[in-house]
Amino acid sequence: MLLPPHYLNAVVSIEKKTGEDSFQSIATGFLAGFLTGEKTPEGKDSYWVFLVTNRHVLEGKSQVTLRFNAIGKGAKRYPLALVDK
Repeated sequence: MLLPPHYLNAVVSIEKKTGEDSFQSIATGFLAGFLTGEKTPEGKDSYWVFLVTNRHVLEGKSQVTLRFNAIGKGAKRYPLALVDK
């Protein structure tokens, strides 16, 4: 998934789903991007992107939702499956 570059400068709300369209914020985090040394087919730099938060926030969970509040664009949510430690 390609994230907008300004998401790398944003605080991320980490949420759990509590209903069909309802969520509860359980923590915050931020994204850190590191160059892979490779280029995309369009010639742009490619990055590995990591979510940084406290370990206990994700322990025992199989999925969380990340919410980004972009200035002037409203909130966007992205489900994140936790498949590895």
